[in-house]
Amino acid sequence: LYEPVPPARLEQRALARFMRTGGYERHLRRMRRHYGAKQEAFRRCMEQELGELFRLRPADAGLLLYAEWLRSPEEYQAFRQAAAGRGVLFRDAAIYRITPGPPAACFAFSHLDELMLIEGVFRMKAAWGDI
Repeated sequence: LYEPVPPARLEQRALARFMRTGGYERHLRRMRRHYGAKQEAFRRCMEQELGELFRLRPADAGLLLYAEWLRSPEEYQAFRQAAAGRGVLFRDAAIYRITPGPPAACFAFSHLDELMLIEGVFRMKAAWGDI
């Protein structure tokens, strides 16, 4: 009803077998470990290097980290521009809100390896120093 071109039966059967034989559950466990390790490394580095700027929200899963900005809204905008100038882009969390709130960021990390994540944090730290 939702999809005008439904998937072929072969793909549906292959996916059903993958799930029935436990392959999907194994895949999920592997991905949780993989992305959980990235998230933890990013979280530790952020708290150590930028803890005075952001408060990271707890997250049990996912590929984004939500972080509340601890300074003024004007400083947040200046920081976003400075970080972009150093090659670090992140989403303004305002796009996820229904009602206005204090500045916050959503950091995506799934596409970066651990060294790139750490480099990004240090680039953001340098961007803060630029302001």
